[in-house]
Amino acid sequence: MQSDCIDHGYRANKPGGYHQRRVKGKLRYVHRLAYAEHHGIDIDDVPPLLRHKCDNPRCINPHHLLPGSHQDNANDRVSRGRSA
Repeated sequence: MQSDCIDHGYRANKPGGYHQRRVKGKLRYVHRLAYAEHHGIDIDDVPPLLRHKCDNPRCINPHHLLPGSHQDNANDRVSRGRSA
């Protein structure tokens, strides 16, 4: 990884270290908000699934976030030894 993780700095309000904030009347994951801000897009235009290349759910570094599918996410889990 070329850059360090950036911790969201909140007490996680979701399992696994994730945190949500209310934006535009909806609860949004803060890593998705960081991705939207970095790429200059509206939160509603963020891809449906973002993967953490760093495997750190507390990380909001946009360089560690990668769009993908559920299958990509599952493949990451297996290739990184995080599956049951």
